[in-house]
Amino acid sequence: MKLDVFSHCTIDTLYIDDYEYAVPGGPGCYCSLTAKALKFDVKLHTKFSHDFPLIDDFSKKKIELDDAISDEPTTQFILKILDSDRTLFLQNMCEPISYADLNSDGVITVSYTHLTLPTNREV
Repeated sequence: MKLDVFSHCTIDTLYIDDYEYAVPGGPGCYCSLTAKALKFDVKLHTKFSHDFPLIDDFSKKKIELDDAISDEPTTQFILKILDSDRTLFLQNMCEPISYADLNSDGVITVSYTHLTLPTNREV
């Protein structure tokens, strides 16, 4: 089955107590990798910069990218975790994901997607 996924991939910065971690991911990334593990033919509609570290992983796993590379920085969140308190900040949002004609059996649009539709409405 063919599946289209619309969502930004991210590079998140996690602050846990006194430690800092940079972690690639985001719902578009996780959803696509999971769908591929479930044997879907996946086409990921996303935007990220050249610095996104999982580009080769998508290629190796045969996840098709639709016009993903952007000149703008990758979407980035900061998550601060101190004991049981969690605070999330949006540090950067990459350019909107363009709508594309689809030839698939299913579509998933995942949270914090900046999608531009053909009528110039944004979701």
